[in-house]
Amino acid sequence: MRAKMPYELYREVIGNYRGIVNELYLAKVEDYLESFPKKSVIFDVIKREVL
Repeated sequence: MRAKMPYELYREVIGNYRGIVNELYLAKVEDYLESFPKKSVIFDVIKREVL
């Protein structure tokens, strides 16, 4: 994931998610991820970097 976008943007996105981690509905996030071809990779990054 990080290699596909500038590092500063990646840090900003992850930081924003960390700021709202208590408000995230993980079930809803998983539902949204069904639309992405690499959903398991994205969810792994969310679990590792945010949660």
